Amino acid sequence: MRKIKTILALLFAMTATTLGDIFMARLLRPYEGVQIAGLSQIYNIAISLLCSHTFWIAVACFLTFFITWLSVLSYEDLSFALPL
Repeated sequence: MRKIKTILALLFAMTATTLGDIFMARLLRPYEGVQIAGLSQIYNIAISLLCSHTFWIAVACFLTFFITWLSVLSYEDLSFALPL
């Protein structure tokens, strides 16, 4: 029963990190070929990214992955959890 719980938790964590990657890629795609001219442009881009809902959804997905991974490691050996 514990192995099933571990596998389900790791599948949930894998889904969360995949969604985080998708949201982050979608957010950063418009900035792919941007030429940085100065500090003010970096500041403006950072503010626009931090004010985006997509950024915070991606951060929440990554945080969900991290918390799930830590909870799995609290009751399962790394040698079992890591290959999955």
